[in-house]
Amino acid sequence: TKEETNDKTKKSKKGLWIGLGILVVLLVAYGVGAFYYHSHFLYQTSVNDTDCSNLTAAEVAAIMDSQSQQYSLQIFGRDENGVQEEIGTVTAPEIGMNWVDTQGAAQKLLNIQNDMVQGVAYDADKLQEQLAQMPALQKKNMIEPEDAYISEYSEKTKSYEIVPETLGSTLDLDQVEDVVSAAIMEGATSVDLEEQGCYKTVRVTAED
Repeated sequence: TKEETNDKTKKSKKGLWIGLGILVVLLVAYGVGAFYYHSHFLYQTSVNDTDCSNLTAAEVAAIMDSQSQQYSLQIFGRDENGVQEEIGTVTAPEIGMNWVDTQGAAQKLLNIQNDMVQGVAYDADKLQEQLAQMPALQKKNMIEPEDAYISEYSEKTKSYEIVPETLGSTLDLDQVEDVVSAAIMEGATSVDLEEQGCYKTVRVTAED
């Protein structure tokens, strides 16, 4: 009937308006969220393993500045017998290390809402001073490597003896500085000078 048709039309229009109302609310909520996160980091965003959810670029920059002063690098080497040992540690305050333009870096991160691009700077002279204070990096404490050799004839044993090499602990200080510098720029927390080939090596071993 005509009345039933009118009722259906009214219900249809009512449903349409309700649907439009919900859509408007969702669009407004989305717009508010989009506007908010234009200047804030998204939920569950982390920078350098620190939760930065809902923080601004300025707040994240402050965190980065704080983190830079907590940085330290352990330097490992070995003694003359080949036993690994810790040579020393350098810290961010000791070498005047800091993030380069943390505000700019944080803003760039916010713009792309992505992984962080790192950039650090430090005082090379201060690094040299710190390295020079480490006993293992002082020439007076270094032991020169010695090649393996055949001993003189022994009347007691009626034989010659192979005297094994001495690895020594002599380091190439220029190479050490380059290796440590690279580790700092990469954000490493430790570096092994032996693995990096910083030690003077023997030419002849007992195995030769």
